[in-house]
Order: sequence, then C-alpha cells, then structure tokens
Amino acid sequence: MEHNILSVCLSAVVASFIILPSLAIIMHFIVAIFPKEEFKPVEKSVNFNDEAVLSAIKTAYQNLYPGVKIKEITENK
Repeated sequence: MEHNILSVCLSAVVASFIILPSLAIIMHFIVAIFPKEEFKPVEKSVNFNDEAVLSAIKTAYQNLYPGVKIKEITENK
C-alpha cells in the first residue's frame, strides 16, 4: 500500500488546521474558567541597619571582589 506524498502532506495540513483551532478554543475556555490572578508585589521595607543584611551584603561583595573593604552601604530609591 503506497501513499502519494502529496496526499500525505495535504492530510497533515488539513489535520493541523483542525487540531490547532480546537486547541485554541479549549485554551480559551480554560483561561475563562481559571483567570490569571493579578500580581500584587508585596512591599517590604528592608532595614539596611540590620546587621544580618549588612553582613550578607559584605560577604557577597567580598566573594565577588576579594580584598575589597566596604566603608558604607546606602539605599538608592
């Protein structure tokens, strides 16, 4: 049973034109049922006078740049 390559390609194109819109419709219904929640970032105030925060920042910079002395850490807004 030998198939013509043109008929195989044509049937693949027809199948994709049937499958893709049906998947789009299914996705539309899924998104309508389960809408995306609005992302609200939590505003956290980091106290830069906290010794743990200062120590973590100093350790990170000393690992990146060995031999560096950190004199002051300021927060820019």
